[in-house]
Amino acid sequence: MAKKKRSVGRKLFRTVVLAGLGVVGYLAYTNLKPTEDPWAAAYWEDVPAKA
Repeated sequence: MAKKKRSVGRKLFRTVVLAGLGVVGYLAYTNLKPTEDPWAAAYWEDVPAKA
């Protein structure tokens, strides 16, 4: 008996799963990035205020 080939369906399924994982990873990366630079110098704190 010959086995039925399902290689096209498996390749399509793998491609869809990998693309979905890529999208989820990208969204997680963009949402977890800090919005402010924690290493930026706070120059306004060092300058004395003029009254």
